[in-house]
Amino acid sequence: MLPLDEGHGLHLSAEGRRRRDQGNEGVATSLQYHLDITLLEGSYPRGASIQRYGGKPFATPRVTSGKGVADNDRMDEIERGWRLFTQDRFSEAESIFLTVLATAQVDDEQNALARSGLGYCFAYTGRFDDARAEFRAVRQHALTDANRFAEHRALHQIGMVERMAGDWHAALACFEEERRMIGELGDHDLAVAVNAYELGLVALNLGWVGESRQHFETSLLAAQRTDDLIAVACAHRGLGDWHAASDGRQEAKPHWQKALRLFQDAEDRQGVQGVVKRLEGTE
Repeated sequence: MLPLDEGHGLHLSAEGRRRRDQGNEGVATSLQYHLDITLLEGSYPRGASIQRYGGKPFATPRVTSGKGVADNDRMDEIERGWRLFTQDRFSEAESIFLTVLATAQVDDEQNALARSGLGYCFAYTGRFDDARAEFRAVRQHALTDANRFAEHRALHQIGMVERMAGDWHAALACFEEERRMIGELGDHDLAVAVNAYELGLVALNLGWVGESRQHFETSLLAAQRTDDLIAVACAHRGLGDWHAASDGRQEAKPHWQKALRLFQDAEDRQGVQGVVKRLEGTE
């Protein structure tokens, strides 16, 4: 990823860059999870998203609203904003999402997609209060509509922001509440895998060694029942991190190697780079 203060005209403090970089690896799963299921109404996909199919990137398909030309034009802009975001062009993506939200005719679906995109732009550039506000607005709208699927997705993103900001206890509260909601909604494998990964990461940073390993193992088992390569890779990376923090780096190596192969298969550049750094010095 290009340094934000060099590549995008944005300026972060050293602490802001540290927190951003600390959070971004986990965000790879959170972001994909959001893209995977945010367009669905009350159901979950099988690896399909506007970014990836079966864990591999593909040309972004058109997201259609089934309405008029103006609606489809706005959806085209939202897609373009997400593509720019995944290319680390955060300021450009932010501008697009703000423009969409300023449109008087924006509908609920477009509002949620654009507001979520804006939240990611804020989170990735260290503006955590602004990111929280966007995702909380998405959650409030879901609560108003009594849409439990949309509510737990928004709650997941709030937890992601808290983790990126280094507020581990606030993140824990979000992910634990989300876990209860996932159970009420049927324990779908992708949702379980992503939530358990986040719980494992939070527990590890809080020093809860036993709980952390249990969460990462739950994440791996659930991810392996999906066709999502990145979810499986993240679970292996998490287990590797757990071993590195407890048993030693040699015990972590097999998990990191599996994660590396999966990230490579998924063409996830950021995931590959993170695991390569971990593997340095394990030979």
